Amino acid sequence: MTQVELVPLHRLNWEEVVRLEVAPEQQRFIPSNLYSIAQSRFEKNSLLYAIRAEGKTVGFAMLLLSDNVCWIARLMIDKHFQGRGYGYKALQQILQQMHHKARIHEVRVVVAKENNRAIAFFEKCGFFLKDELDDNEYIYFYPLR
Repeated sequence: MTQVELVPLHRLNWEEVVRLEVAPEQQRFIPSNLYSIAQSRFEKNSLLYAIRAEGKTVGFAMLLLSDNVCWIARLMIDKHFQGRGYGYKALQQILQQMHHKARIHEVRVVVAKENNRAIAFFEKCGFFLKDELDDNEYIYFYPLR
């Protein structure tokens, strides 16, 4: 079983993360990792991680901590590494990490209604539909407490 680890983004690994891409049909659902890294500079309490497996950087996660909620702003696995369970393992680590933060009571994610693959993924991982943001997006949540 391949080990997956979340490595905090730093000056030596951020360029590897920038080179990662999702499959062409997924690109409309997620901004580039470079955009996400730039956005994090203006977001309070953001956590950025390279997702590593097989001795390589295979994905990226961006979390935003707000009040009692951890928002998964980005969770992506490079198109060459999808389908190997890395996203699931990375998400389990995120949930475990947030479970140990006393002030975080819930993990949330916004998913486009058209993104059936992401909806199935989060539901499989134990997330529940919380709300509709508008005609195009759902909010899913995972209770920690």
